[in-house]
Amino acid sequence: MQETKSLEEAGQKLIEKYKVPGAIVSLSKNGEKIYSSAMGYRNREEELLVTGDTAFGLASVTKSFTCAAIMHLQENGKLNVLDKVSTYLPEFRIKNKEKLDKIRIHHFMTHSSGLPPMSALEYAMKKPSEDNPSEYVHVGDNKEQPILHTYEDLMEYIADQNVELFADSGVQFSYSNEAYSLLGAIIERVSGQSYESYVYQYIVDPCGMKHTRFTFEEMEGHDNCTISYGKKGDKKEIEADKDWITSSSMQATGFLKSTANDMLQYAELYLNKGLVNGKRILSEESINEMLKPHMKVYQDQYYGYGLEIIPNYFGHTYIGHGGSLRAVSSRFGFILEKELAGIVLTNLIGVPAAKLLRNAFNIHLGEDMDANHVNYEEYDIDLAVLSSYTGKYKSDEGADITLEMKDGKLVFINEDGEYPTKFISKTELITTFEESEGMMEILVDEKEQPYALFCSLRVVPKVIE
Repeated sequence: MQETKSLEEAGQKLIEKYKVPGAIVSLSKNGEKIYSSAMGYRNREEELLVTGDTAFGLASVTKSFTCAAIMHLQENGKLNVLDKVSTYLPEFRIKNKEKLDKIRIHHFMTHSSGLPPMSALEYAMKKPSEDNPSEYVHVGDNKEQPILHTYEDLMEYIADQNVELFADSGVQFSYSNEAYSLLGAIIERVSGQSYESYVYQYIVDPCGMKHTRFTFEEMEGHDNCTISYGKKGDKKEIEADKDWITSSSMQATGFLKSTANDMLQYAELYLNKGLVNGKRILSEESINEMLKPHMKVYQDQYYGYGLEIIPNYFGHTYIGHGGSLRAVSSRFGFILEKELAGIVLTNLIGVPAAKLLRNAFNIHLGEDMDANHVNYEEYDIDLAVLSSYTGKYKSDEGADITLEMKDGKLVFINEDGEYPTKFISKTELITTFEESEGMMEILVDEKEQPYALFCSLRVVPKVIE
């Protein structure tokens, strides 16, 4: 099949270009695997190959499991997604108590709480100390900041930041790892058991996911696991890490491990409206709520509960989520009407996993492999308006962006380089990165003055000089 050959060649080129030790792309239709391409090694040094049962990190694909657990608790009368977060987390504090009382579990699930980007994940992730491997250090820049071992540590960290919401809850989407981590705390307090055990007992194990756990050590003799790879030094050479970076307080946001075969099995939970192998895991109503476009992200993209939604992907509904952490680039998705599911797993950060899955879906939908589901026409924007958008945009999560005028165009500049932009409306623009187009939006106040840049799914405030 020529299309499959083209897909294989394109995948191999990307893997070679990004120096990925190992990766896999797998698809299923109507519950049956129809395509799988395993490339490279789970252990490059020992030349151990990737297979469909190789366990990789999922990173933020974990978020849908967290939401599934919340929906299971709701079905059993333990909570309601419209409950106040403060009901379950009295230690969670922000600057404005009146606004705090309006934050619901639903807002955490849809990244619409109003929490600004923060660096908690950096201070929660642990790695062995180089001087003493039995001790752990965090990966953040502020070495005086203690590791955020517990949910209580995380909430104390947020309180110490004296956080002010950038918008009322339910108004503006902005990705928040902190919010999702605290969903794990809610699950623990409501269920009376650990977040991890609840996800295993009510989601992972009933779905028949044999090699899905938060640590490889829990996989009990399953040695078909990738090792962690990272980029070292100025030349970004790929080297194996001694250990995986982990976190005890932010498991719910992105630390689940799984295999391509297990993830195709997991997709059936959504494609079959809560049923897997004839077993009822969640109600159809709960699944519909997870797949509902609760929050607008961009003009053609929405967010449900732990899942992104494109309502018109070549006439179909594309639902999924990506993940990125050290040693992880992942993309999970499914096309509802076609009962088509797919997973891309790799063992290196910074790999265009979304492009790999999009290529595979496009071919199986009968579209050109590299086609975009929407082509935007350029908007003729007034130069004075364009100039008002220039300046620096920074967040406490580490975003450092400059928008600058060059030859009558707005240029996007970050640590990786300069990128041209194309406006598709008065405030929306596309930046063409190496492998794909990145959508952004200039957020303006009632006087149409820019106060933030919505970029990489986060609200990045404009620096007032």
